[in-house]
Amino acid sequence: MIATTTQIEDVLGAIAGNRVTIVGLVARNGDPHEFEPTPDNVKQVADSAAVFKNGAGFEGWLDELIANAGGTRPVFDLSQGLTLGTIDSAFEAGGETLDANATSYKAQLNELDAWAEQELATIPPERRKLVTAHDAMGYFASRYNFQMLGTVIPSGSTEAAETSAKQLAALVETIKTAQVPTIFAEASNNPKFIEQVAAESGVKVNELYVDSLGDEGGEAGTYLDFFRTNVNRIVTGLK
Repeated sequence: MIATTTQIEDVLGAIAGNRVTIVGLVARNGDPHEFEPTPDNVKQVADSAAVFKNGAGFEGWLDELIANAGGTRPVFDLSQGLTLGTIDSAFEAGGETLDANATSYKAQLNELDAWAEQELATIPPERRKLVTAHDAMGYFASRYNFQMLGTVIPSGSTEAAETSAKQLAALVETIKTAQVPTIFAEASNNPKFIEQVAAESGVKVNELYVDSLGDEGGEAGTYLDFFRTNVNRIVTGLK
């Protein structure tokens, strides 16, 4: 099975275990927005039984990659909330194990969510304001009652055109007025302006994992660790 991002690769691996081979396309610490498929990736997709993608326009390069691979295979768009179906005999034969793994993993996610809610609640309401490199934290902000105050690149993609001087000046003023203590960069890719914005605003810069998991075995090596590390850094930066 193909997983487009490191997060999806990790989650599928936690559920499927060693019963199904998971092939991730984007490397750890890589930027999915700037990923360029190789001939090896075309072969991986051609040999795959299914493709799992984030969806919502995140993988702008995927449709062409699938077309170049030829053949047919199910493509699961996880942004649409599709449930996992039987893809091949490996899934069918291991159904009970996969169901058990999925149930266990869901319990871990629920525990993580409850922990995050408790930790983030220690941030005073007036400090629950996020300024990030680009607009990729909206769902997080909505779930945990944060205000997205602004982004250095006003787009969901790092491929966006450079932010104008006028936009940066307005963001600096917004940060000063709101008395935001920390703005957040990204581990995998950052616009060159974020240090400039921080310096002009007189605030700190902390780093979040957004587009990719970190190195295996590291502080963001799995999705659970990735999420936990980000929550800790947001609490440290804003509390």
